[in-house]
Amino acid sequence: MPKSSTFPTYNHLKAEPHWQQRWEEANLFQDQINQFTAKAESGQEIDPLYLLFAFAYPSGSGLHVGHVESKTALDILARYNRMLGKDVIFPVGWDAFGLPAENYAIKTGVPPAVTTKEAINAFRRQIRRLGISYDWASELATCHPGYYKFTQWLFAQLYRQGLAYKKMGSVNWCSSCQTVLANEQVVDGLCERCDSEVTQKELEQWYFKITEYKDELIEGLEKVDWPEPTKQQQLHWIGRSQGAEVDFSLQVDAKVTLSCFTTRIDTIFGTTFLVISPEKFAQLELAKHLDKERLPQVEEYLDQAFKKTEEERRIGEKDKTGVNTGLMAINPVSGAEVPIFVADYVLAHVGTGVVMGVPAHDERDWAFAVKHDLEIIPVIAPTNGKVILDGELEDFDADNPQICTPEYGVMINSGKYDGLSSKVGQRQL
Repeated sequence: MPKSSTFPTYNHLKAEPHWQQRWEEANLFQDQINQFTAKAESGQEIDPLYLLFAFAYPSGSGLHVGHVESKTALDILARYNRMLGKDVIFPVGWDAFGLPAENYAIKTGVPPAVTTKEAINAFRRQIRRLGISYDWASELATCHPGYYKFTQWLFAQLYRQGLAYKKMGSVNWCSSCQTVLANEQVVDGLCERCDSEVTQKELEQWYFKITEYKDELIEGLEKVDWPEPTKQQQLHWIGRSQGAEVDFSLQVDAKVTLSCFTTRIDTIFGTTFLVISPEKFAQLELAKHLDKERLPQVEEYLDQAFKKTEEERRIGEKDKTGVNTGLMAINPVSGAEVPIFVADYVLAHVGTGVVMGVPAHDERDWAFAVKHDLEIIPVIAPTNGKVILDGELEDFDADNPQICTPEYGVMINSGKYDGLSSKVGQRQL
C-alpha cells in the first residue's frame, strides 16, 4: 500500500505577514500616479484604469465583514487588471466628516478629532492585514484641510454660478435635541439620541441645481456599464420629465389653484380625484375650508404624516393611505368635479406636491382608487382594441374596466378629442 502523505498546515499568521512585509519592501502597488506620470513623460504608452471604493466611515472600533467583502471584490478587479497590463490607480481614503463620526464621538464622549484619528489607524492596520492592494501613497481623509479646501472651493464656484441655492424643505426635527436628523437617526419615529418624538419641519436648506444638467446626466447613463435597475433609479432621481402643468381650482374658492404636473395630458378627462401632499395642504391653508365633521379626521392624518420620515413615506407608498378631505376641485378641461385627498405618499418637493389621479391609466392611481372605492373612467382605448386579462387576450371594455392600461392609444370619453391618437391629443391639449 502506498504510504500516506502529510500536507503541511497553512499558517496564515506566519505566511501572510511575511509576504506583506515583502510587498512593502518592494514598494508594490505604491505611488502609482507618479510612476505612471514618469512612464508617460518618458514616451511610454499608458493604459490607465481608475478604481475607487467608496471611502469608509472610520467611526467605530474597526472593520466589519461587509467592508471585507466589498473591498476584496474591488481588489480582485485591481489585481486582475494589473495582470492584463493595465496601469491601475487604486487610491484609499476615509469619509471622516458627517453623522457616523459625530454619533461615535457622542457615544464615547471623546472629541471627534481623537476618535476619528484612532478609528483611521485601526482601519488602516486591518486593511493592510487583509492585503488589499491599495496605493497608500494616495491616502487622504475628508477631514484634512488639504482635502476639504477643495470641496469648499467647488461649493463657492457652484454658488457663484447660481447652482447652489437655498429654499424651504421638509426635514426630520427633534425638538428635544433642537436639531435636524438624517433618516438613519430616526428609529420607529423616535430620535435615536434621546428617544423623543421626531416630526417633519419646514426649514431653509441648501440645494444643488442638478436639473440644469439633467439632459447631460441622463445621456451619460448610456455610457456607463451599470445594471439596468441602477440606471432606472438614477433616472428617477434625476427626474427629467416632459409634460404639462394643469391648474385645477378649488370648488369653494376659485382663487385657490391646485397645480398638477402630468406627462399624460391626453388622460386628463379620466381624472377622478386629486391627491395632495400633507405639506402642500398646510401651505395652501386648505383646513379652513373643511367642514367640522371632516376636520378631526384630516388633522389626525396630518399629525401622523408629519411624524414620518421621507423614507418611511416612500416605503409606505404601496399601502396607499389617504383621507378624503370632502373638498372638490374643478377639472379645467372637462369641468368635472373631483374629490381631493391628502396622502403622505405624495411628497411636497416631487413635482408640484399635487397629483391628478387617473386610475384607468396609471397603476399607482388604480391601486389608490380601488382601495378608496373611487370611480375609474377609461379615456384611452388600446389601438388594437385588446387587453390581456389573466394571460388571455380579451376585447377592451370601456364600460367595465378590469385592468389599468397605461399604454398610449386612442382617446375616448374625451369630448371633441375622441378618436385622436394619444400623441395628437397631447399636442392639441
